[in-house]
Amino acid sequence: MGGPTGATKGEKRKLEDSKPTVTAKRVKKQYTAKEKSDYHKKKAAERRLKKEGLLASAGEVKHTVWADAHKGVDLKVVDKRKSDNQCMRCGIKNHARK
Repeated sequence: MGGPTGATKGEKRKLEDSKPTVTAKRVKKQYTAKEKSDYHKKKAAERRLKKEGLLASAGEVKHTVWADAHKGVDLKVVDKRKSDNQCMRCGIKNHARK
C-alpha cells in the first residue's frame, strides 16, 4: 500500500515530499533616476499632445469626414462592402465604419 511518495502504511512522509516546489517570482527591474525622469517626460509630452488634439487615443475615431476616410476606395467597392455588412473602408466584418 504505497502512497504518492511510495511510503508504506506505517511510515510518515518526509517534509520535502509534502511541499510542492515553488518557483521564484521574476525579479522586478530597478529603474535609474534618469530612466524614470525620461519616462515621465515622454508621458507628459503625450498627455500634452492628446490635450491639444494632435494625438488620437486608442479607440478614438480618427476619421470624422466620410470623404476623407474613404479616399482612394472605389465607389463600387464601397457599395458592395455596404451590402455585405462589411467595413466600407477596409472590408473586415468585425467592425463597422459608415
